Amino acid sequence: MNSEISDLTSSQLLSKLDEFKHEAQKAGSKLVELETLARDLKTKVEAVFNEMKRIEIEKGKSYNVANVMASCSSEYKNALEEHSKAEHEYNLAKIEYDLAKSSIRTLEAIGYVRNNELKMLRV
Repeated sequence: MNSEISDLTSSQLLSKLDEFKHEAQKAGSKLVELETLARDLKTKVEAVFNEMKRIEIEKGKSYNVANVMASCSSEYKNALEEHSKAEHEYNLAKIEYDLAKSSIRTLEAIGYVRNNELKMLRV
């Protein structure tokens, strides 16, 4: 990427910067959606666990046995797996977003240096 960027003209550099800003906006929107989904699914996991535990307690199981039985239930495992997948997608989206932000900072820094070089050549 470094050799690609050093060969870009100023207008191409600005175009690339706009491209990365657009990518960052898309990644940021996706990140917010996935964060909300992961948070909602975490709440769902807790609700499923509590419901499974309540059912076991109603069957006459002790509190500790109800906890174990709830954690072994297929409903809880499915909810937990769904949450884990959403959290993984969120982490990937965060990496994409951070990468786009880093690319923007890099291109802005290159633009700043080039601008200063041009100013020095004029003097």
